[in-house]
Amino acid sequence: MQAPSNLTVTSFTETGVSLQWQINGTGHVGVRIVRTTDPTWKYFEQIHWSSNPDLTQFTDNFVSPEQSLRYKITVFNFSEGTAPYSNEVAVIIPGVAAPIAPFDLYAVPFSDTVIDLFWNDASNDETGFKIERREGVLGAWSEIATVGQNVTTYRDSGLTPDTTYFYRIFSFKNSNNSTPVETSVMI
Repeated sequence: MQAPSNLTVTSFTETGVSLQWQINGTGHVGVRIVRTTDPTWKYFEQIHWSSNPDLTQFTDNFVSPEQSLRYKITVFNFSEGTAPYSNEVAVIIPGVAAPIAPFDLYAVPFSDTVIDLFWNDASNDETGFKIERREGVLGAWSEIATVGQNVTTYRDSGLTPDTTYFYRIFSFKNSNNSTPVETSVMI
C-alpha cells in the first residue's frame, strides 16, 4: 500500500478545518485521519476513519479558536495494517474577532437619581454589551451591567445628585471586547 500524498488545508475558520489529499495505489479498504494539538507534534490521535477507500476530503469541526493543530492521513486494510503516513500539515485556528464597537452613546438625566443611556449598535454578531461607570474624573471604572445582543438602552438608577458620571460601553463576543464608546453627564 502506498501512502496518501499532497495533504493540504483547503480552508479553515474558528469552527472548522477542511483537508484534501490524493489517494495513491490500491489494496486499501479505508482512510484514517489523525491530528495532534501537542506542542511537540509527537502524540497524534485518530479523529476519523472511513471505510470508503476513495475518500479524499474531510472537515474537522471539533476545533477551538487559537488552537494549533497538525494533521496526517494514512490508508489501511485488515491484512496488512496501515500504509506510511502522508505529509503533515499544520494550521493555527484564528481567534474570535472582537465585534464592531457601538457608537453615539448618549447619557440623558431622567431624574436627579436616574440616567438613561442610549447608543447605536454597529455590530451584527455581538453577544451583548458591557456597561461601565465611574464617578467623577478620578473615579475607578466598574462594570454596572451587561445587556444582551441588539439592546441599545440602559437605565442607571440610585445615583447621587450633583455628581458627574462617566459611562463607557463595549460590545463583546465571547471574551473579546470592542473598543469602548464613552460619554459623561452631570445630574
